Amino acid sequence: FCVFLMPGCKGDKVLAECRAMFPNCLRVLLTGDLSEEIISDASHDAHFVLSKPFQNADIESVFVALSRLLSFNLPDALRAQLTSGLRLPCLPLIARKVRAKVRQPEVNIHEIAVVISQDTVISARLVQLANSAFLGFKHPTHSLAVCLMRLGTSLVEVIVTAMALESHLPEHAHYRAANEKAFQQATISQVLSEAQGLCHDEQEKIFTAAILSGLGRLAALALKDQHVQLPDLLSGIKTEALLSWYLLTSWGYEEDIIQLIL
Repeated sequence: FCVFLMPGCKGDKVLAECRAMFPNCLRVLLTGDLSEEIISDASHDAHFVLSKPFQNADIESVFVALSRLLSFNLPDALRAQLTSGLRLPCLPLIARKVRAKVRQPEVNIHEIAVVISQDTVISARLVQLANSAFLGFKHPTHSLAVCLMRLGTSLVEVIVTAMALESHLPEHAHYRAANEKAFQQATISQVLSEAQGLCHDEQEKIFTAAILSGLGRLAALALKDQHVQLPDLLSGIKTEALLSWYLLTSWGYEEDIIQLIL
């Protein structure tokens, strides 16, 4: 744990030294500045970026993630590579803001809509999805708040996460194609789960897992662009799935979604 603003040296520099000396440690940066620049720079060396003032639940989430990372049976060399050698992306700021709004005791759709409206591309995609035949609504709407209500807050959160991550990667067609593939797989998964007669909650969980599984594909592409060679399988599991697991665990996502992806 390290505070970002300190006299003489910033916290991200201290965490960089910790990463070099103890590559397997879980690193947490505490900051009152949640600008994109700060989070982007800190993500190179911090697994978690906690905003001040933080709650007990925020600290607890760090130790839950640590427990999950330690319980996963990985070879020492691979664990060291995942925790130190790979510059995997952090959770983008807009996704952090939406996630915080969704997890409030009383969710306010209009407040979430205000946050999302700051990103034109994500807003347009959500409106497109909410008006598509996929959801089966007869009357189109151009209200972002209504679109969010149609999709549901949990789906909105994962869609914003996936799209925000793509937007932070270099402008290459293969990143867009990877994200599109995840959305297509999610749509197919939802149709199949509905045909199987699964309840709404199960359908939503499957749709969510399918979208989030695309995070590993995006991360794998980013690593290849950094000239990091990865095998198709790691410890008998698809590398893309393992990268999804690592990212989502580091971001504090729920265990059942992560296990479904694996």
